[in-house]
Amino acid sequence: MKWITPLYVGKHAAYQKEDMIRGINSGKYRLNAYVIVLPFAKGNQLEIIHCVELKQPYYKKHEPVIVGIAYGKGEAFEVVSEIATEAMAALRSPDILGFLKQRQRAKAGEAGEAEVADADEAAEVAGAEATGKSEAEVSGDA
Repeated sequence: MKWITPLYVGKHAAYQKEDMIRGINSGKYRLNAYVIVLPFAKGNQLEIIHCVELKQPYYKKHEPVIVGIAYGKGEAFEVVSEIATEAMAALRSPDILGFLKQRQRAKAGEAGEAEVADADEAAEVAGAEATGKSEAEVSGDA
């Protein structure tokens, strides 16, 4: 699984953030743990997935890009709302994917150039999957 930093974390999930991340990475999920991921389906902005679903074969083939974690589905909706609100404030547009890409680039710029490539790759892959285009079409290699 890929994680976008800085990660969005719900209020209750913040108390268990490190344990939740460790559990998600190791496949030992908490009962009420949800992840907010970049979209797999065309036309979606973000998707909320219960952590247990990550054990399904689909997610072995299609690695999710996690942008947030939450404790409970209600909190997951609150996190998505927070992301959407920030996107609207920053871009004056409901383009959540564009906002997250911009945010990741800004964070990676602070950390160094190596992370910028990872941020671009994750955003391009997510953008390709969300629009139904191949990765080569999105990156301009096609």
